[in-house]
Amino acid sequence: MDKVPKPEFLDKVILEKRREKLKEAYATLESGVFMQGEIMTFERREILDLFSLMLPTSFNVMDERLKTVKYTGKFAPSLVLSSEDLSTDLGFSEFVDHKPKESVTQMAQDVKEVLEGNPFTFDFQEIVSLKDVEGCYFQFFQTTLDTDMFHIMAFVRMSGQMMHISFNCVSDLDTMMWETTVVQMLESIKNYEKRK
Repeated sequence: MDKVPKPEFLDKVILEKRREKLKEAYATLESGVFMQGEIMTFERREILDLFSLMLPTSFNVMDERLKTVKYTGKFAPSLVLSSEDLSTDLGFSEFVDHKPKESVTQMAQDVKEVLEGNPFTFDFQEIVSLKDVEGCYFQFFQTTLDTDMFHIMAFVRMSGQMMHISFNCVSDLDTMMWETTVVQMLESIKNYEKRK
């Protein structure tokens, strides 16, 4: 005779099936993305007067004081957008003194090689080209004092200008959803046309 599952076990199964259905129904920037127990919505936003892309509506410009604590030194992004709880952020920088003819793939390879030498970074993935955008990205994890962080580093050329876009979040159950979502965000990049 089969054992009847306990009611609390059935509740967990039902809730997990509901979450899976929501993840299937809300998995694009246009419909929203179900992550962290809610549906995250997106809007097109202009970045550094160079391009626009779809970003979470809940992301705001990181306070300058917090930015200087999190990103020390001259390599801090020009602009950092973050989630309300600061567990996830997206940085944007222009490469001012790059070689104009250097490919985005070569730039990504150079940065990846430097990062691979860091003993706190691991699980590097291959460099992947973006669709419909002159750009590429790679991902990796980093060990910090209290958690692991998931990173995506992207390199994009817009209007002849090389851009570096860095994404990071706390590594958790939603990491794989973030991976898919960030790639969709990067592939939504369009040249920014200044209003006349």
